Amino acid sequence: MTELVFSIEDIFSTDTTVGALGQHGQASKYLIAPYQRGYKWASNTTNAAVSVLLRDLLDAYESKSSEYYLQYITTQIASHNEKKVLEVIDGQQRLTTLTLLFSVLTHLTGEQEHNIAKDKLSYQVRVHVSRFFDNFIYSGIASIVGKSWAEFIEMHPDEDEQDIFYLFHAVQKMFNELKERPEVQQNEFAEYVRKNVKIILNNVNGNISC
Repeated sequence: MTELVFSIEDIFSTDTTVGALGQHGQASKYLIAPYQRGYKWASNTTNAAVSVLLRDLLDAYESKSSEYYLQYITTQIASHNEKKVLEVIDGQQRLTTLTLLFSVLTHLTGEQEHNIAKDKLSYQVRVHVSRFFDNFIYSGIASIVGKSWAEFIEMHPDEDEQDIFYLFHAVQKMFNELKERPEVQQNEFAEYVRKNVKIILNNVNGNISC
């Protein structure tokens, strides 16, 4: 098992010299396999997982910590649709939440360079979840922020699934929290998370650098 420390920017990078995806079999994205449970991180209380992660990241940013480490993620190199991927064994909740965060930050700042996680997650069997990411996270997040779940489902009844419920509310939590904190410079915060927040990636079939 190879352990490597990556910034969040490099976790989602396909660059073969610095990127976690690029260094491991030249993978194109992370794959959430069928045996993984769905997205279940709640955001409705101060101690909910999404709330805690966002608060910890904001605290690290405001204290100007030079590095802030998230928990490990564990992957293995696999193939999907004839392409190399990193199958996520442990850590899909964190990767998914970070993907949502960067989509929210891209919307708030208008800077496409912050959308570093776009198209980097694939859900192998959850067709509705993949569609939700394509239509409402990667490019259409402006159409859901600020809406209630009831309003969203009235407009899109086919999206009424448990995973999407949690994803939707995670987006709303991060959007509202960042918008209501004018002391947070959103571009600076996005840059901080990209560069200074780190993850240790455990890849069970080693580091294949091509």
